[in-house]
Parts: sequence; structure tokens; C-alpha cells
Amino acid sequence: MGTGSSGLCVSTKITNDSDSMELDLKTRELEDRAASLEAQLREAEDKADVFKKEADEKDEKIDALVREVHKLKVRDYIG
Repeated sequence: MGTGSSGLCVSTKITNDSDSMELDLKTRELEDRAASLEAQLREAEDKADVFKKEADEKDEKIDALVREVHKLKVRDYIG
């Protein structure tokens, strides 16, 4: 009986070591995936900043053109 119990403990330890190694591997995979997703998020945020800047510049140009058209209409109306 003692031999059987001892064998069971060794078997459990091997399984626990195997589970621990598998858990460590999965943890590393998840950490790598998280790092990759964080990098993708930073890249997307940078692109969004560029798009926002471009949109703001276009809005300013549109506003300037609208003001110019308004000036021309007023000048033509008065003149």
C-alpha cells in the first residue's frame, strides 16, 4: 500500500510539473499576445491622431473657403 501511495504522489508531482509548464507557456503566450495588441493599439492611436490632424486641417481650409465665398457674395451684392 505504501508503494502505491508513493507512486501516486510521484505521478501527481509529474502532472503538476507538466501542468505548471503548460500554464507558464500559456502565460507567456498571453503576455506576448497582450504586448502585440498593445503595440497595435498604439499604432492605431497614432493613425487616428494623424487622421484627426488631417481632418482639422481640411476643416480649416473649408472654413477659409466659406469665408472667402461669403466675402465675394457680399462684395458682389454691395457692388
